[in-house]
Amino acid sequence: MDNNKVILVIDDERVIRKIISFNLERKGYRSVLVESAHEAFEALAKGQIDLVLCDVNLGGMNGFELCERVRAMDHYRALPFIFLTAKDSDENRTMAISVGADDFVTKPFNIDNLMLKIEGLLKRVEIYKNYGTREKAEKFLVTENKRVMIVDDDPFIMEMLTRSFQNVGIEVRSSLDAHSAMDVIQSFSPDIILSDITMPGIDGFEFRQMLLADPRVKEIPFVFLTSTDSDSVMIESFNYEIKDYIVKTTRPQVLVAKINNIINSTRKDKQTAVRELKEVADKLAVDAAPFVSPCVNGFDLEQWHLPFKEIPGGDFIDYIEIDKNRTVIILGDVMGKKWGAWFFTFSFIGYLRSSIRIAINSLTEFTAGSILDSVNSAIYKDSKVSEVFSAVSVVIVDARDKSIQYSGAGDLPALILRKATSTIEKISTDNSLLGILPNTKYDFARVSLSPGDSFFIFSDGLTDMRNSDGVELGYMGIEKLLNEQSQTELLEYIKEKVTEFCGARFDDDISLVSIKAL
Repeated sequence: MDNNKVILVIDDERVIRKIISFNLERKGYRSVLVESAHEAFEALAKGQIDLVLCDVNLGGMNGFELCERVRAMDHYRALPFIFLTAKDSDENRTMAISVGADDFVTKPFNIDNLMLKIEGLLKRVEIYKNYGTREKAEKFLVTENKRVMIVDDDPFIMEMLTRSFQNVGIEVRSSLDAHSAMDVIQSFSPDIILSDITMPGIDGFEFRQMLLADPRVKEIPFVFLTSTDSDSVMIESFNYEIKDYIVKTTRPQVLVAKINNIINSTRKDKQTAVRELKEVADKLAVDAAPFVSPCVNGFDLEQWHLPFKEIPGGDFIDYIEIDKNRTVIILGDVMGKKWGAWFFTFSFIGYLRSSIRIAINSLTEFTAGSILDSVNSAIYKDSKVSEVFSAVSVVIVDARDKSIQYSGAGDLPALILRKATSTIEKISTDNSLLGILPNTKYDFARVSLSPGDSFFIFSDGLTDMRNSDGVELGYMGIEKLLNEQSQTELLEYIKEKVTEFCGARFDDDISLVSIKAL
């Protein structure tokens, strides 16, 4: 724990201050204890405060007024601020949000949950500090092989340019019109798009507007390639967020050199951003998945976790040993793609893992469903974490009777491969995402495995992947792979065939856990 973090505790009850201070110090934090708004401002003026815990009902200025004034101070505009109050009303919660608080905790509170909220909020602050790095990196996701997309209604121009690019090792796809080009771009993922302006039907300007309106392709660098060299057309072109404007009379060698330079420049920016992002991930010291799956009595556990572009994304895997016979497995997917998911995942992983551990330790009897009940309740009450929608699979593996309990929150159905009959069963609990509704009761399923049977959970990065023709792998594709009974190393076979299917061009994180009964 970073014991340089200082927590300001503002409460007019001495006992509350002491209890909180004791637990903060036990966690490695330093605390500053005050009982009034006046003393709070003095503490803020004296030195660096990393987070504030504040009672609402203070003598003189109340907590809401204090928070509002703190938010007006330049140095503390983003200071994490948690309200502590005995009044759990919608009016108070609304007021807390309106004055800029990050969370709202009702007294009497569970001290472990409060420490968890503090830890998660401080972690999110570190991520927000580095948000610019993520935002920059998001714009420069490119593939390893250079790829160019050409859109032009002149077959001769397309053929000439295609040959010119291929002569220097650049892969090319082409289309005679904008509509067909959109489909090709989705599957081809080019580094750059070259488009004529004057085309029948949808012209180049309209085509560019179509691309800008589609978040999946809007960030791909775009160049107008046209026979029109008028100043007015050129000026208008640059209103469409283009990289360059090249006239068709430009010699092919010069045109190729210009495009190659744009790709190289973009990749250099991307590499810099990725390096910075990896440094951030290392600094945060949060792993999205263990390096290897654990040993579990009576079962063979294997995992496949492949972050998108080797950068931590929205998927995570965790294992929690309850006792020598029971292990909890969690596979989750934070909503969002690529860098957007990464932004939330690091703070959320720690929060979710801790919440599940607290649920297991606090419940005398529990099921996979009741674990999610408890976690959902904690998440819903957190005004920030509740905004992070996540799909989660929870599995309890029990070696005593070779059984598995499974419950999912907005996740994909699990699959069971029965060895004796070579059949596949789909298991679904049809529960909602975490944090959507309070007091949700999550259903769970209990299944028994015979020796050789395998149970699979996975994220949508596996089902949603597409091949070069744009065909989705889907459940049918996964079931076909699982039915390859001749393969003794089934997971390795799945990896090989899935990679072959998409040509090693993954569009999202891939996570899969297989549980085989011995």
